[in-house]
Amino acid sequence: MNVTGANITSLTVNATTAFTATLAADYAATAALTVTGAGAVNVGNAGTFKTVDASTNTGGLTMTLDTVTTSFKGSTGNDTVTTATLAAPAAGIIDAGAGTADTLVVAATADVASSALRGSYTGFEVLSNATTAAIAADGISGVTSLITAGDGAGFTGMSAAQAAAVTMTADQTGALQYALTTATGTSDVLNLTVKSATAATELDATGLNITGFETANFTVSSGGTSLYNAAGTTALTAGTDYTSLALGTATTDLTKVTLAGANAAKINLSANATKVTTVDASANTAGADIVIGGQTGTVVVTGTGTRDIVTMNAAGAGGLQTVNAGAGDDAISATQAVMAVATINGGEGTDTMTLTDAATLTLADNSFTNVTAIEKVVIGSATALTFSVGGFANALATANSGVLDVTASALTGAVTIDGTGLTGTNSMKLTLTNVDTAANATATTITLSQGADVVTMTAANNTQTDTITISGGVSALASTAAKTIDLSAVTGTSTGAISVTTGAGADVVKAAATAGTYVLGAGNDTFTGGAGVDTVTGGTGVDTMTGAAGADVFVFSDVDTDIDTSAGAVTDIITDFVTTSDTLDFTTAGLVGNYTEQLTAAASLDALLTAADTALNGTVKYYFGVVGSDGYLVYDADGIGYTSVIQMTGVTDMAFGDIV
Repeated sequence: MNVTGANITSLTVNATTAFTATLAADYAATAALTVTGAGAVNVGNAGTFKTVDASTNTGGLTMTLDTVTTSFKGSTGNDTVTTATLAAPAAGIIDAGAGTADTLVVAATADVASSALRGSYTGFEVLSNATTAAIAADGISGVTSLITAGDGAGFTGMSAAQAAAVTMTADQTGALQYALTTATGTSDVLNLTVKSATAATELDATGLNITGFETANFTVSSGGTSLYNAAGTTALTAGTDYTSLALGTATTDLTKVTLAGANAAKINLSANATKVTTVDASANTAGADIVIGGQTGTVVVTGTGTRDIVTMNAAGAGGLQTVNAGAGDDAISATQAVMAVATINGGEGTDTMTLTDAATLTLADNSFTNVTAIEKVVIGSATALTFSVGGFANALATANSGVLDVTASALTGAVTIDGTGLTGTNSMKLTLTNVDTAANATATTITLSQGADVVTMTAANNTQTDTITISGGVSALASTAAKTIDLSAVTGTSTGAISVTTGAGADVVKAAATAGTYVLGAGNDTFTGGAGVDTVTGGTGVDTMTGAAGADVFVFSDVDTDIDTSAGAVTDIITDFVTTSDTLDFTTAGLVGNYTEQLTAAASLDALLTAADTALNGTVKYYFGVVGSDGYLVYDADGIGYTSVIQMTGVTDMAFGDIV
């Protein structure tokens, strides 16, 4: 409804139901507004009224005052009144009446700049600051809760009761101040609820200057409900996907910070919250992204029951840091120096400790002295790594089902990892990525443990004379624990040596794309070659070897000699032997005189071996025959029985020159 009229001196609204009026700004300076009835009434911000009387209305009145207003009597419902800079302020002339949630909205700091202006308002329970600067909350009688509705719209002169009920409903791009009237107490508490009008919208505060308070309790009630995407694979962004709160440089008194609510949030305490000793997010159910650093006392961080992110910067002088991440797959990050002097407990879940050191990292085992319940160690930024596993890292492995899981993804330089410090069946899971593009020589050396190690390497730009050496000590080489060595993603043009030696277990080896030398142990190993020239020495087990592309060399001379048998068992399998390209390296090269073959398929392997046993007379050392679509090379070292039976899948003919 539009209500207009030149120099209207009075307007009465009797609302039996909800009523909204659009008023023109042409009322007389002495105009009076009277509101009656049970309906909620909204007359907007255009009317010019000197006096307003809604005392007999029960539905509530919403309006904006004018500078000429000298009297306001609110309804018995909940009124919402927006301020003006009153020309004639006087104590209690703007009286909200008997409502229980009457709200005074401050439109400009000038409206409440003096105690006289603030004293003009009474009976309001809620004070909402819609300006862009802090206002004084004292002097307005009845206010028990505060709303930060504008960017920068903080409060000074707060009472303890007001500080217990503060809500932030707008993004904060600069400093936001909350300060008490009297800051001499030792247990003052600020309760701040962060809540957008839209449930899915996150709100941020980049510089919370909380002065005079020892405790700040944050409850986040809007924005994202997780720190990660729906699949749980990618971390989301604070300030975009979920609420981000940062304590400002003027926050000097806080000793305790808590986080509650059903929405995720970041709390950054690294600016100047030096006195903080407690950061407790256990009452939050969505996830906390916590940044600490600079605290000069012993600060204890308690995470939520779901996935958290904790960033640990250096403590202040004399400071100590303790992190109890709690349940969930938590992500904790720090430099080695920070981790080494901290106490870190990942809690339940698969927790990750990321070391953020750049350049060369020599990772000391005693840096893990007070680190527990961490399932994954990530080397996040280091370009070169040296790590000898000792008792403390071994304890991490023991607690993680016997696995020390280490990932390094930014390597460009030398890597030396020694896993011999792992005890019993404990093992390493190494995932290493070398991103070096320079024309230089780097060396990767890995000493295996006696456990079932898994080593996966990626080096897409392997160049020049980069070398890779993977082997083990006496215990590792004698161990029957199956190891997996995957170098299939090592590509490039390097001419450097690649050498892999495995243990006595049923190992799986996948070769690099460049040339390499691989020595298999005593187990029934599986080898898959790369595109280069692979030299693979089979162990005493029944090894299955695939050379793939390249002129591969399969070495038998050092392992199978003089192990006589007539049991008819296959001793090794080559799945893709290519005659005249690949070669078999025995003690004695194949010649016309020591090689014979029968290309007519035998009825069975037993029949082939019977014929071979007859032909291998000491002078003839190699017999090649066929069963079905597969070839079998039978080798005899001394004329008694036969020594090796090599199944060559899909091969029905070969040449004695293939044996070198």
